[in-house]
Amino acid sequence: MDLKKEIELNKKILIVLVLIGVITFSLYTSYALFQASVKLDNVVEIHTASELPGPTAVKVLKEKLGTPTYIIGVTNDNEYTTDANADIREYRFSGSIVKNYLYFNCDADVDASTARTKCELWRIIGIFKDENGDEHLKITKEGTIGGFPESYVIGGATYKIMSSDASHAYWNSSDSQGLKNDWATSGLQYWLNTKNDDQNTPGYLSKLKGNTENMIADMKYYLGTVTAETNGLAYINDTPKEAYANERDVEECVENTGESYDKSGCKVWSGNKATWTGKIGLMYPSDYGFSASSGDWDKSMKEFTTKSISWLNSATHPSYNEEYLISPSSYNNSYVTGWRSNYDVWGVSTKESMVYVRPCLYLKSDVTFLDGGEGTKTNPYILDASKYSS
Repeated sequence: MDLKKEIELNKKILIVLVLIGVITFSLYTSYALFQASVKLDNVVEIHTASELPGPTAVKVLKEKLGTPTYIIGVTNDNEYTTDANADIREYRFSGSIVKNYLYFNCDADVDASTARTKCELWRIIGIFKDENGDEHLKITKEGTIGGFPESYVIGGATYKIMSSDASHAYWNSSDSQGLKNDWATSGLQYWLNTKNDDQNTPGYLSKLKGNTENMIADMKYYLGTVTAETNGLAYINDTPKEAYANERDVEECVENTGESYDKSGCKVWSGNKATWTGKIGLMYPSDYGFSASSGDWDKSMKEFTTKSISWLNSATHPSYNEEYLISPSSYNNSYVTGWRSNYDVWGVSTKESMVYVRPCLYLKSDVTFLDGGEGTKTNPYILDASKYSS
């Protein structure tokens, strides 16, 4: 190449590099409108503002704090506030009329116009921090689920999942392990958190549509025991605040070796796990309790009735039947907690008849809403699942 041609080529290269620099500087000084990034191959990618990541779903809800006051902040001292500047441990949707409806478990191609037919209706329980301080939406299905197999075989152990009348689930019923109230090894937990068992029987995860599974966070669930009466009905004596403390009073647990659930001050039954980490769980007793208006939070949950003001009273629920919760009961080591449709909380066997299941989970902290949702039943929030494809 002669000197004249080389000079001309270098001029062209210099002009291109200068233009790239001008574009990059201009775009970054107007970041609200555009974003640019320069790759090593000098290709410039330009995104319009509408394509930039929007505020997270957590941020959207926190901005609604106190307007109106159906989102209640709970501080580290178990005090309740609608002050957005307070030191908040978690946020709860509280009372009977709340805007916490959400479309979830949707087909992959869902948008605002098709969500009603391509999604399930769920409810947002609140906003919760994980151990790293990241905040997650905790959600539960609006209604109970079915489709349980008669049995589920995991690791060679057979768990009875469905009752004899083919309509209700068992919390735990194992031929080899009995009726232990340990969620970490319960048949229902295995069915909810796997796609197939040893015999290729479908699990609940196989029923999730589109990108749903990829939006669910693996979270720690606490398996502390809540306090029950010793009579045959085993009503739960704890207030929501007391239940919350007992559910989580397991961080310093030593291994129990006796039959008592609180040996050595550890509120975990002998042989049970203190915590479990996974995707799909059930609600805590305290989740039910804190869904009532804050004026009821100092009541024992056995005193809760349909007169208690709670958004869960309006959720789809079979008429006057029990629904399983995740926490063990202190009544005995084959009893767990349940909620009845008249809203009191009591103890039920892990193989109780006429008991229903409502899954509960935490969304990843970076999930965002599509535009347009308001959280009402007629216009729920819609999650943007586009970035969670496999």
